Amino acid sequence: MPGDPAADGEAGPPAAVPVGTWPRRSDSVESVDYEGRTALIEIYSGRVALLNPTAGLVWGLCDGSRDFNQLRDELGRRFPGVSPDVLHRDLEAVLADLAYGEFIAWGDPE
Repeated sequence: MPGDPAADGEAGPPAAVPVGTWPRRSDSVESVDYEGRTALIEIYSGRVALLNPTAGLVWGLCDGSRDFNQLRDELGRRFPGVSPDVLHRDLEAVLADLAYGEFIAWGDPE
């Protein structure tokens, strides 16, 4: 996860992760796996993103059943050599980029 951009291209403006909310994939987004990466298409705006494998993993975990801390903990289990500070910072950046692109929304737990 360290050093991996959330998606190819420009990132959106920095955004804080809303406290007490659970990220979930937006209903208006279609995804497809392409050569080991995840392509997202927001059907109303036509916005497209090609995620690297790590950001694709985060996208897949955004099912509304985990809050930020639970996502970070899950990534810590999958990437045991990465420090908690780096996981926190990188997850925050990936979620901010996904939210800016309207690929995820914030809500109450499922």
